Amino acid sequence: MIGTIVIGITDFLLAYAGNSTLTRLLSDSKKKRAFEKALRDTFEKYNTDASSGKKKLSEALLLNEGPLFNASVRDEVVLLLEAGEAPDISVISVAWEKAVADDSISHSVDFQSETETLLNILNFQLQNTDEFRTHIDSSTLNKIWLRETSGISIDDHHRILNEREKEIRTELAQVKEAESKERFLLEIELTSIQHKLSDLENSFKEKQTLLAEANASLTEFKDKVSEEQFQKARDELEKGNSTAAAEAFVKIAEQNDLVAAKSYYEAGRLAEDQIRYVKAYEFFQKAVMRDESNSIFLSAVGNIALRLGKHDKAIEYYELALALKTYDEDHRDVAACHSNLGGAWQALGKHHKAIEYHELALALVLKAYDEDHPDVAAFRNNLGRAWQALGEHHKAIEYHELALASALKTYDEDHSDVTASRSNLGTAWQALGKHHKAIEYHELALASALKTYDEDNPNIGLHRNNLGLAWQALGEHHKAIEYHELALVSALKAYDEDHPDVAACRNNLGIAWQALGEYYKAIEYYELALASDLKTYAEGHPKIAIRRNNLGVAWQALGEHHKAIECHELALASDLKTYAEGHSSIATDRNNLGLAWKALGEYQKAIEYYELALASDLKAYREDHPNLVTTRNNLRLAWQALERISQDD
Repeated sequence: MIGTIVIGITDFLLAYAGNSTLTRLLSDSKKKRAFEKALRDTFEKYNTDASSGKKKLSEALLLNEGPLFNASVRDEVVLLLEAGEAPDISVISVAWEKAVADDSISHSVDFQSETETLLNILNFQLQNTDEFRTHIDSSTLNKIWLRETSGISIDDHHRILNEREKEIRTELAQVKEAESKERFLLEIELTSIQHKLSDLENSFKEKQTLLAEANASLTEFKDKVSEEQFQKARDELEKGNSTAAAEAFVKIAEQNDLVAAKSYYEAGRLAEDQIRYVKAYEFFQKAVMRDESNSIFLSAVGNIALRLGKHDKAIEYYELALALKTYDEDHRDVAACHSNLGGAWQALGKHHKAIEYHELALALVLKAYDEDHPDVAAFRNNLGRAWQALGEHHKAIEYHELALASALKTYDEDHSDVTASRSNLGTAWQALGKHHKAIEYHELALASALKTYDEDNPNIGLHRNNLGLAWQALGEHHKAIEYHELALVSALKAYDEDHPDVAACRNNLGIAWQALGEYYKAIEYYELALASDLKTYAEGHPKIAIRRNNLGVAWQALGEHHKAIECHELALASDLKTYAEGHSSIATDRNNLGLAWKALGEYQKAIEYYELALASDLKAYREDHPNLVTTRNNLRLAWQALERISQDD
């Protein structure tokens, strides 16, 4: 319903505005769609927890006699879109009050405060679109708070993230037990920090949006909290101090039952922003306990549960959110919930079930939006990754190509969504052994990323690593080394010596040098990678096992079989802490041990490991899988060698 009305408003504004800046802005089809979406999302967000009186206000804004159709207000909307100066909220609030024409509401609602809240939301919705981002700067957005604020700069944001990363690394160093739940959670938080740091500009914009939305919520219940509580929370938001702002919202929740649920929800969002996921989970759960019928709260706690690896819990919360039927079937949040369920099932290894939910999400979003909407591309990429996980690379490519086509209709050539789709296609083609095609996509992705990011941005390193792996697969080891060395230089500029991305680059260099027969050089890189990862991860982490397996293979190539066995046994011990018996990594470890023992002439011991590897492979793969063929061949050769010895005796 809201979507239809919003489109009507936009068309009416175009006809009503005449030859004005607003007409020129909205006559561009992409800007028009972006404005419609921002307006729709604004009303949906505003109405989520609004009282019946406030809902009447937002409905009045949609009426033909409402303030959006008032000439003075139209001029203010132009200012909002151009960001030449902040809109005059008093003009809009007076027009709004006249449009409502309801004395009972007029006496009970602060129109200026509500106008501030709504414009605050709309402004930040617009800022998060490429179409209007260039027209709206952060200083103008802050003026919408009705006063100058100190705000937070991107440098402050960078510093805060770096401080949080150091804090997490310090805590990791203090956790002794490899299987500690605390270590697992810290590793998740570390990965999230690295992701934010790798795309600093977007993570900064997300933070700005969060602070503005938290401020909008705070303004909404200004009359229900003490002046001291209100001012404390607002001051911390203006400083960009998410941790202190979260604490302020918690205090409001503890002392004000009327706004407790929403306050805990905002505290959860702020804790999540600071990558304090356990705290965020706790606050979101408290929000749900106080309002079990709020699908937004349920989805929020589901999202954090998913981050924390609580996949069953995430599924439970998402299903509860869907069961409430808060929105129509074609609402974006319903599609997002289905997509999140797909992500949860995929994390559990249930790829077919994941695909079912991702397909539902895509079908729903296609009802609400055109082909070129960003959600359409995102959901197709999700389906591509799910099919990729099943080894259905052609199907994955089909979805990634559709996602790329959608993204190219929405964004320019160098947008990050276009780059991501091309990178996904490169990975899928490489999995099919089409390395030249993979290189073509990875080169396009790198070229776009270089126009968006500086040389030392981790995204540049990622694309160069992908190119290195593709050239490696073609046997072009020197070319692979060239790309991996460039990726390592980028990683060392972005991170410290012990960062996982630095370790990954060194590991890739080790693989390339090993392929050239430079085993000592390979071992040097593998040992550096292992030393770094041991400072980040516990002994039982899969990356530790991978590094040790690589070292084992290199020592094996040098004829150092006992040294190889030592590395492979440690790798197996690590993987057994992480995976079940039937996992493919367990089979690989045992196959490597079989090869090492066979090289020492210990055929019986080799057969023992090969048979265990085969048992694991049979649980993990179809009968015709190449890994099964390899393991059976190794087993056959070991039995033949043993039989020859028996005959000689």
